[in-house]
Amino acid sequence: MLDGITMLNQIDICRSVPGWIVLITIAFAILMGLVAVSLLTDNYNKSGIVLGALCVVASAATIIMFVIENNSTNIVETHYQVTIDDTVSMTEFNERYEIIEQDGLIFTVKERGKQ
Repeated sequence: MLDGITMLNQIDICRSVPGWIVLITIAFAILMGLVAVSLLTDNYNKSGIVLGALCVVASAATIIMFVIENNSTNIVETHYQVTIDDTVSMTEFNERYEIIEQDGLIFTVKERGKQ
């Protein structure tokens, strides 16, 4: 932080998974599981077993990737609530920070060039 800027709070903005993606992932995993069961039980030839095994792997991989992605910390960007005193050059401030919101004398900012 620049001299003359007092950081009051740091807010980590995290990415969340939309509900429709959860539903599509669950539907895909169920569908792949059903296809796998169908191929493994109805076809005793090598191609049916191979396709069934691939469907089982695809279903399991989908669920595992979703669980790992959903449980990991996905900080998209960090916002800071700050106060700015009169000694701060606003030109230098605006080169380094972007103002997101202002509430009286408290500014919510993020660093420029960071997502």
